[in-house]
Amino acid sequence: MRLEQLGADRFNEMNRLGSIAFTYPISDPEQKPDPNDAQQQELLRGRERWGMIDEATGRLMGGMLLIDYQTRVGEHWVKLSGVGGVSTLPEYRRAGVIREVFRAVLPHMYEKGAALSGLYPFSHAFYRKFGYEAFGEQNDVSVG
Repeated sequence: MRLEQLGADRFNEMNRLGSIAFTYPISDPEQKPDPNDAQQQELLRGRERWGMIDEATGRLMGGMLLIDYQTRVGEHWVKLSGVGGVSTLPEYRRAGVIREVFRAVLPHMYEKGAALSGLYPFSHAFYRKFGYEAFGEQNDVSVG
């Protein structure tokens, strides 16, 4: 396994990975980022895609998206690195892929000046393994 910061050449693979992990359809699986499309480029700005590559096949096994944010803590604005799209192909699950991505990317976030990183987890227990903990208010809602 090797970690890569993914460029435009892996854009479709990352979209496919997300569509499998989060079960959403891709309208155009061959769509590539268009450097002339201002709206598309704005969506990509301030985002990094990181992926773990299977060295034997060159295939993307799993990865995540980092998004630059600012957030308020008290009266101060601090840099926050948003973590999203954390996903692994089914055949690579439980092989430590995401653990290795976090092991390499968390120090990168710190080096970029992020005071915090945040995510909306599917499972608090899963992300506690990487040092995450619930922070701030939690709202529980039930619909009856």
